[in-house]
Amino acid sequence: MAEQVSSLGRKLKDTYQRSVGDEGPDQDEIKAALRTLGNAWEKVAQAVGAAARDEEVRANMKSAATGFFEAVGAAFSELGSELRRSNAANEAVQQTGSGDGIVDGDRETPAGVESDDDPIARSDDDG
Repeated sequence: MAEQVSSLGRKLKDTYQRSVGDEGPDQDEIKAALRTLGNAWEKVAQAVGAAARDEEVRANMKSAATGFFEAVGAAFSELGSELRRSNAANEAVQQTGSGDGIVDGDRETPAGVESDDDPIARSDDDG
């Protein structure tokens, strides 16, 4: 692995030198820039570490992550419902050989299969 990283480094260096020629920064400027980046990265890592130890930050992160995963879960649940409805409609059409279901927008809900988008069915569920 170390040899692969070294090889990659050499290739990047060679490619960089060919692309900038004499117009680019010299070695000292590059080293200074890398030192600056390294120091900035270290400060970021320290800040993240301190934030991870702060209970309020952790609670906010947990809340944000929970909301994110709930949203993703809801999206996948909705997608699953849509796929099930589509599959049921396709199977009904294949079994009957015709579309004798209820047309709902641009898709068809087979006879006997409730659509989640049906306002009448939804009002019954709401109580």
